[in-house]
Amino acid sequence: MKRLFLLLCLVVSPAFGAGKDYVPGHLLLSNADLSVSTVSSDPVDVRQWDNVDFELIATGSPTGTIFVDCTLNPQVPPATTAPTWIPLGFSVALTGSTVNTIVELNQTGCSYLRLRWVKTSGTGNLTAYVSEKQV
Repeated sequence: MKRLFLLLCLVVSPAFGAGKDYVPGHLLLSNADLSVSTVSSDPVDVRQWDNVDFELIATGSPTGTIFVDCTLNPQVPPATTAPTWIPLGFSVALTGSTVNTIVELNQTGCSYLRLRWVKTSGTGNLTAYVSEKQV
Protein backbone atom coordinates (compact mmCIF):
# COMPACT_ATOMS: atom_id res chain seq x y z
CA MET A 1 0.00 0.00 0.00
CA LYS A 2 2.87 2.41 0.72
CA ARG A 3 4.18 1.99 -2.82
CA LEU A 4 0.81 2.92 -4.33
CA PHE A 5 0.59 6.06 -2.16
CA LEU A 6 4.09 7.18 -3.19
CA LEU A 7 3.29 6.64 -6.85
CA LEU A 8 0.07 8.69 -6.57
CA CYS A 9 1.94 11.52 -4.84
CA LEU A 10 4.42 11.71 -7.69
CA VAL A 11 1.71 11.72 -10.34
CA VAL A 12 -0.52 14.41 -8.81
CA SER A 13 2.21 16.59 -7.32
CA PRO A 14 2.28 20.08 -8.88
CA ALA A 15 6.09 19.95 -8.94
CA PHE A 16 5.93 16.95 -11.25
CA GLY A 17 6.24 18.42 -14.75
CA ALA A 18 6.17 21.92 -13.25
CA GLY A 19 3.04 22.80 -15.26
CA LYS A 20 4.94 25.00 -17.71
CA ASP A 21 3.24 26.14 -20.87
CA TYR A 22 5.32 25.54 -23.98
CA VAL A 23 4.48 26.29 -27.59
CA PRO A 24 6.72 24.32 -29.95
CA GLY A 25 8.38 26.17 -32.79
CA HIS A 26 6.10 27.18 -35.60
CA LEU A 27 7.03 28.62 -38.97
CA LEU A 28 7.24 32.42 -39.06
CA LEU A 29 9.08 32.93 -42.37
CA SER A 30 9.50 30.30 -45.08
CA ASN A 31 12.39 30.86 -47.49
CA ALA A 32 11.92 34.64 -47.44
CA ASP A 33 13.83 36.23 -50.32
CA LEU A 34 16.79 38.19 -48.92
CA SER A 35 17.62 39.78 -52.29
CA VAL A 36 14.94 42.41 -51.62
CA SER A 37 15.71 45.48 -49.53
CA THR A 38 13.37 44.76 -46.62
CA VAL A 39 11.38 41.75 -45.39
CA SER A 40 9.12 41.76 -42.32
CA SER A 41 7.46 38.75 -40.71
CA ASP A 42 3.89 38.69 -39.53
CA PRO A 43 3.52 39.99 -35.97
CA VAL A 44 3.63 37.45 -33.14
CA ASP A 45 1.32 38.05 -30.16
CA VAL A 46 3.59 37.60 -27.12
CA ARG A 47 1.38 39.20 -24.45
CA GLN A 48 1.02 35.90 -22.58
CA TRP A 49 4.56 34.64 -23.21
CA ASP A 50 7.45 34.87 -20.75
CA ASN A 51 10.29 33.61 -22.96
CA VAL A 52 10.41 33.82 -26.74
CA ASP A 53 12.90 32.07 -29.03
CA PHE A 54 13.48 32.74 -32.71
CA GLU A 55 15.41 30.21 -34.80
CA LEU A 56 16.98 31.87 -37.85
CA ILE A 57 18.26 29.85 -40.81
CA ALA A 58 19.79 31.94 -43.60
CA THR A 59 21.15 30.41 -46.80
CA GLY A 60 23.03 31.88 -49.74
CA SER A 61 25.29 34.90 -49.43
CA PRO A 62 23.15 37.64 -47.87
CA THR A 63 24.72 40.68 -46.24
CA GLY A 64 22.49 42.78 -44.01
CA THR A 65 20.84 42.88 -40.62
CA ILE A 66 17.97 41.05 -38.96
CA PHE A 67 16.15 43.08 -36.30
CA VAL A 68 13.61 41.98 -33.71
CA ASP A 69 11.00 44.76 -33.55
CA CYS A 70 8.58 45.40 -30.68
CA THR A 71 5.30 47.26 -30.37
CA LEU A 72 3.21 48.00 -27.30
CA ASN A 73 0.18 48.83 -29.47
CA PRO A 74 -2.74 46.86 -27.98
CA GLN A 75 -4.48 46.52 -31.35
CA VAL A 76 -4.00 43.29 -33.22
CA PRO A 77 -1.88 44.07 -36.29
CA PRO A 78 -2.82 44.83 -38.96
CA ALA A 79 -4.96 47.44 -37.25
CA THR A 80 -6.73 50.57 -38.41
CA THR A 81 -3.91 52.53 -36.81
CA ALA A 82 -0.58 51.04 -37.84
CA PRO A 83 1.52 50.09 -34.83
CA THR A 84 4.83 51.83 -34.28
CA TRP A 85 7.57 49.20 -34.49
CA ILE A 86 10.71 49.84 -32.45
CA PRO A 87 13.80 47.65 -32.79
CA LEU A 88 14.99 45.99 -29.60
CA GLY A 89 18.53 46.92 -28.59
CA PHE A 90 20.33 44.26 -30.65
CA SER A 91 20.44 42.78 -34.14
CA VAL A 92 21.81 39.78 -36.01
CA ALA A 93 24.33 40.68 -38.72
CA LEU A 94 24.60 38.47 -41.80
CA THR A 95 27.97 38.82 -43.51
CA GLY A 96 27.67 36.93 -46.78
CA SER A 97 27.47 33.36 -45.53
CA THR A 98 24.92 30.93 -44.14
CA VAL A 99 23.71 31.40 -40.57
CA ASN A 100 21.91 29.10 -38.15
CA THR A 101 21.25 30.81 -34.84
CA ILE A 102 18.79 31.15 -31.98
CA VAL A 103 17.69 34.49 -30.54
CA GLU A 104 16.42 34.14 -26.97
CA LEU A 105 14.27 36.84 -25.34
CA ASN A 106 13.34 36.78 -21.68
CA GLN A 107 10.29 38.75 -20.46
CA THR A 108 10.41 41.64 -22.94
CA GLY A 109 7.10 43.25 -21.98
CA CYS A 110 6.20 43.71 -25.66
CA SER A 111 2.70 43.12 -26.96
CA TYR A 112 3.85 41.95 -30.40
CA LEU A 113 7.20 41.03 -31.92
CA ARG A 114 8.27 40.66 -35.54
CA LEU A 115 11.45 39.94 -37.48
CA ARG A 116 12.70 42.48 -40.02
CA TRP A 117 15.46 42.07 -42.60
CA VAL A 118 17.35 45.07 -44.03
CA LYS A 119 19.61 44.23 -47.00
CA THR A 120 23.06 45.63 -47.67
CA SER A 121 23.99 43.28 -50.54
CA GLY A 122 23.93 39.67 -51.72
CA THR A 123 21.14 37.14 -52.07
CA GLY A 124 19.74 34.27 -50.09
CA ASN A 125 16.73 33.00 -48.17
CA LEU A 126 15.62 33.16 -44.55
CA THR A 127 13.52 30.61 -42.71
CA ALA A 128 12.48 31.51 -39.17
CA TYR A 129 10.62 29.70 -36.41
CA VAL A 130 9.23 31.11 -33.16
CA SER A 131 8.46 29.30 -29.90
CA GLU A 132 7.72 30.21 -26.28
CA LYS A 133 7.90 28.89 -22.76
CA GLN A 134 6.42 30.26 -19.56
CA VAL A 135 8.47 30.41 -16.39
